[in-house]
Amino acid sequence: MSIYRIMDWATTGSNQKSQGELDRLAKDVISAPDFKINELIGFSARQQYKRFDLSEQSGASDPFAFDNWMESIVHISLPSGSKDPSERGRDFAVPQLHHRPLIAVMKAAITDVSGCKFHFSPFKRFWSRPSHPEERCFDEAYTSDAFLELHDKLQKQPNEPGCRLEKVVLGLMFWSDATHLANFGTANVWPPYLTFANLSKYFRVKPGSGALHHVAYIPSVSLDHHN
Repeated sequence: MSIYRIMDWATTGSNQKSQGELDRLAKDVISAPDFKINELIGFSARQQYKRFDLSEQSGASDPFAFDNWMESIVHISLPSGSKDPSERGRDFAVPQLHHRPLIAVMKAAITDVSGCKFHFSPFKRFWSRPSHPEERCFDEAYTSDAFLELHDKLQKQPNEPGCRLEKVVLGLMFWSDATHLANFGTANVWPPYLTFANLSKYFRVKPGSGALHHVAYIPSVSLDHHN
Protein backbone atom coordinates (compact mmCIF):
# COMPACT_ATOMS: atom_id res chain seq x y z
CA MET A 1 0.00 0.00 0.00
CA SER A 2 2.91 2.38 0.71
CA ILE A 3 4.33 1.80 -2.78
CA TYR A 4 0.88 2.28 -4.29
CA ARG A 5 0.42 5.61 -2.52
CA ILE A 6 3.83 6.87 -3.75
CA MET A 7 3.09 5.85 -7.34
CA ASP A 8 -0.40 7.32 -7.15
CA TRP A 9 1.09 10.62 -5.96
CA ALA A 10 3.69 10.52 -8.75
CA THR A 11 1.15 9.94 -11.54
CA THR A 12 -1.43 12.50 -10.43
CA GLY A 13 -1.38 16.26 -10.00
CA SER A 14 1.64 17.99 -11.53
CA ASN A 15 3.37 16.30 -14.47
CA GLN A 16 6.77 17.73 -13.48
CA LYS A 17 7.78 14.74 -11.33
CA SER A 18 10.64 12.76 -12.85
CA GLN A 19 11.62 9.17 -12.05
CA GLY A 20 14.88 10.41 -10.58
CA GLU A 21 13.08 12.77 -8.20
CA LEU A 22 10.66 10.00 -7.21
CA ASP A 23 13.58 7.70 -6.37
CA ARG A 24 15.19 10.51 -4.38
CA LEU A 25 11.97 11.04 -2.41
CA ALA A 26 11.80 7.34 -1.52
CA LYS A 27 15.50 6.79 -0.77
CA ASP A 28 16.70 10.10 0.67
CA VAL A 29 13.55 11.25 2.47
CA ILE A 30 11.10 8.51 3.39
CA SER A 31 13.79 5.85 3.94
CA ALA A 32 16.09 8.16 5.91
CA PRO A 33 16.77 6.82 9.43
CA ASP A 34 15.77 10.12 11.04
CA PHE A 35 12.49 10.45 9.10
CA LYS A 36 9.51 10.35 11.48
CA ILE A 37 6.00 10.28 10.08
CA ASN A 38 4.55 11.71 13.31
CA GLU A 39 6.39 14.99 12.71
CA LEU A 40 4.27 15.60 9.60
CA ILE A 41 1.01 15.91 11.55
CA GLY A 42 -0.49 19.26 10.60
CA PHE A 43 2.18 19.83 7.94
CA SER A 44 1.64 22.90 5.72
CA ALA A 45 3.96 23.48 2.75
CA ARG A 46 3.08 27.18 2.63
CA GLN A 47 3.97 27.63 6.29
CA GLN A 48 7.28 25.79 5.93
CA TYR A 49 8.23 27.84 2.86
CA LYS A 50 7.65 31.00 4.90
CA ARG A 51 9.94 29.65 7.62
CA PHE A 52 12.63 28.91 5.05
CA ASP A 53 12.31 32.40 3.55
CA LEU A 54 12.65 34.03 6.97
CA SER A 55 15.72 31.94 7.81
CA GLU A 56 17.40 32.97 4.54
CA GLN A 57 16.61 36.65 5.10
CA SER A 58 18.05 36.58 8.62
CA GLY A 59 21.49 35.42 7.46
CA ALA A 60 23.88 36.33 4.70
CA SER A 61 22.53 35.18 1.37
CA ASP A 62 25.16 33.72 -0.96
CA PRO A 63 23.81 32.72 -4.39
CA PHE A 64 26.89 30.50 -4.92
CA ALA A 65 26.42 28.50 -1.71
CA PHE A 66 24.54 25.74 -3.54
CA ASP A 67 24.86 23.50 -6.61
CA ASN A 68 28.62 22.87 -6.28
CA TRP A 69 29.72 26.40 -7.20
CA MET A 70 33.42 27.16 -6.71
CA GLU A 71 35.50 30.31 -6.86
CA SER A 72 38.92 30.41 -8.53
CA ILE A 73 41.63 32.79 -9.67
CA VAL A 74 42.67 32.43 -13.31
CA HIS A 75 46.12 33.55 -14.47
CA ILE A 76 46.55 34.59 -18.09
CA SER A 77 49.58 35.94 -19.97
CA LEU A 78 49.47 39.36 -21.62
CA PRO A 79 51.99 40.93 -24.01
CA SER A 80 54.33 43.21 -22.06
CA GLY A 81 55.47 45.36 -24.99
CA SER A 82 59.12 44.54 -24.36
CA LYS A 83 61.40 41.59 -25.04
CA ASP A 84 60.77 38.82 -22.53
CA PRO A 85 63.42 36.06 -22.35
CA SER A 86 60.96 33.72 -20.61
CA GLU A 87 58.39 34.23 -23.40
CA ARG A 88 55.68 34.06 -20.77
CA GLY A 89 54.46 37.62 -21.03
CA ARG A 90 52.98 39.62 -18.23
CA ASP A 91 50.97 37.67 -15.65
CA PHE A 92 47.43 38.93 -15.16
CA ALA A 93 45.28 37.48 -12.36
CA VAL A 94 41.51 37.34 -12.84
CA PRO A 95 39.86 36.86 -9.42
CA GLN A 96 36.34 35.77 -8.48
CA LEU A 97 35.69 33.41 -11.37
CA HIS A 98 32.69 31.36 -10.22
CA HIS A 99 32.24 28.01 -11.93
CA ARG A 100 30.68 24.56 -11.51
CA PRO A 101 32.18 21.11 -12.21
CA LEU A 102 30.85 19.80 -15.51
CA ILE A 103 30.23 16.32 -14.06
CA ALA A 104 27.90 17.82 -11.44
CA VAL A 105 25.99 19.72 -14.13
CA MET A 106 25.70 16.61 -16.31
CA LYS A 107 24.34 14.53 -13.44
CA ALA A 108 21.85 17.22 -12.47
CA ALA A 109 20.61 17.55 -16.06
CA ILE A 110 20.07 13.82 -16.53
CA THR A 111 18.15 13.40 -13.26
CA ASP A 112 16.08 16.55 -13.89
CA VAL A 113 12.53 16.36 -15.21
CA SER A 114 13.87 17.18 -18.71
CA GLY A 115 16.04 14.03 -18.55
CA CYS A 116 13.20 11.95 -20.01
CA LYS A 117 13.59 13.88 -23.27
CA PHE A 118 17.26 12.95 -23.77
CA HIS A 119 18.11 10.83 -26.83
CA PHE A 120 20.80 8.41 -25.65
CA SER A 121 20.68 6.14 -28.73
CA PRO A 122 21.47 8.04 -31.96
CA PHE A 123 19.72 7.03 -35.17
CA LYS A 124 19.29 7.98 -38.81
CA ARG A 125 16.10 9.65 -39.98
CA PHE A 126 14.71 9.13 -43.49
CA TRP A 127 11.86 10.66 -45.46
CA SER A 128 10.08 8.52 -48.01
CA ARG A 129 7.50 9.39 -50.66
CA PRO A 130 5.60 7.09 -52.99
CA SER A 131 7.60 6.34 -56.15
CA HIS A 132 10.62 8.26 -54.82
CA PRO A 133 13.84 7.06 -53.21
CA GLU A 134 14.35 7.61 -49.52
CA GLU A 135 16.06 10.84 -48.51
CA ARG A 136 18.31 11.19 -45.49
CA CYS A 137 17.23 13.94 -43.08
CA PHE A 138 19.86 15.84 -41.11
CA ASP A 139 17.84 17.64 -38.47
CA GLU A 140 19.34 16.94 -35.03
CA ALA A 141 22.81 16.38 -33.62
CA TYR A 142 21.87 12.86 -32.48
CA THR A 143 20.95 11.89 -36.08
CA SER A 144 24.32 13.00 -37.49
CA ASP A 145 27.08 10.67 -38.69
CA ALA A 146 29.49 12.11 -36.12
CA PHE A 147 27.18 11.24 -33.23
CA LEU A 148 26.57 7.74 -34.59
CA GLU A 149 30.30 7.11 -35.01
CA LEU A 150 31.08 8.26 -31.47
CA HIS A 151 28.29 6.08 -30.08
CA ASP A 152 29.55 2.99 -31.93
CA LYS A 153 33.14 3.67 -30.84
CA LEU A 154 32.06 3.98 -27.21
CA GLN A 155 30.08 0.72 -27.29
CA LYS A 156 33.20 -1.15 -28.43
CA GLN A 157 35.20 0.02 -25.43
CA PRO A 158 35.31 -2.35 -22.43
CA ASN A 159 33.29 -1.47 -19.36
CA GLU A 160 34.86 -0.49 -16.08
CA PRO A 161 35.51 -3.56 -13.89
CA GLY A 162 32.23 -4.73 -12.35
CA CYS A 163 30.15 -2.09 -14.16
CA ARG A 164 27.12 -3.09 -16.22
CA LEU A 165 25.73 0.39 -16.77
CA GLU A 166 24.81 1.54 -20.25
CA LYS A 167 27.43 3.64 -22.05
CA VAL A 168 26.07 6.75 -23.75
CA VAL A 169 27.44 9.88 -25.40
CA LEU A 170 26.53 13.30 -24.06
CA GLY A 171 26.92 16.17 -26.51
CA LEU A 172 27.90 19.34 -24.64
CA MET A 173 27.03 22.65 -26.30
CA PHE A 174 28.44 25.90 -24.87
CA TRP A 175 27.92 29.56 -25.61
CA SER A 176 27.89 32.83 -23.75
CA ASP A 177 26.65 36.38 -24.01
CA ALA A 178 26.34 39.43 -21.77
CA THR A 179 23.11 39.55 -19.76
CA HIS A 180 21.70 42.78 -18.38
CA LEU A 181 20.50 42.51 -14.79
CA ALA A 182 17.91 45.29 -14.98
CA ASN A 183 15.88 47.29 -17.48
CA PHE A 184 17.80 50.43 -16.52
CA GLY A 185 21.51 50.97 -15.99
CA THR A 186 24.55 49.09 -17.27
CA ALA A 187 24.89 46.31 -14.66
CA ASN A 188 25.44 42.98 -16.40
CA VAL A 189 27.03 39.57 -16.04
CA TRP A 190 28.64 37.29 -18.61
CA PRO A 191 27.54 33.68 -17.94
CA PRO A 192 28.61 30.73 -20.13
CA TYR A 193 25.69 28.38 -20.70
CA LEU A 194 25.61 24.63 -21.25
CA THR A 195 22.96 22.57 -22.98
CA PHE A 196 22.99 19.10 -24.50
CA ALA A 197 22.91 17.94 -28.11
CA ASN A 198 20.94 14.90 -26.91
CA LEU A 199 17.90 17.17 -26.66
CA SER A 200 15.90 18.25 -29.68
CA LYS A 201 16.65 21.79 -30.81
CA TYR A 202 12.92 22.46 -30.67
CA PHE A 203 12.92 21.69 -26.94
CA ARG A 204 16.22 23.06 -25.67
CA VAL A 205 15.59 26.58 -27.04
CA LYS A 206 12.04 26.73 -25.70
CA PRO A 207 11.56 29.24 -22.84
CA GLY A 208 10.83 27.45 -19.60
CA SER A 209 12.26 24.12 -20.76
CA GLY A 210 15.02 24.23 -18.12
CA ALA A 211 17.48 22.88 -20.68
CA LEU A 212 20.08 25.63 -20.17
CA HIS A 213 22.54 25.38 -17.29
CA HIS A 214 24.84 28.10 -16.00
CA VAL A 215 28.37 26.71 -15.63
CA ALA A 216 30.35 29.88 -14.87
CA TYR A 217 30.22 33.63 -14.42
CA ILE A 218 33.03 35.55 -16.09
CA PRO A 219 34.00 38.63 -14.04
CA SER A 220 34.66 42.03 -15.57
CA VAL A 221 38.30 43.08 -15.16
CA SER A 222 40.38 46.16 -15.72
CA LEU A 223 44.10 46.67 -16.30
CA ASP A 224 44.09 49.86 -14.22
CA HIS A 225 44.60 48.17 -10.86
CA HIS A 226 47.57 46.21 -12.28
CA ASN A 227 49.44 49.31 -13.43
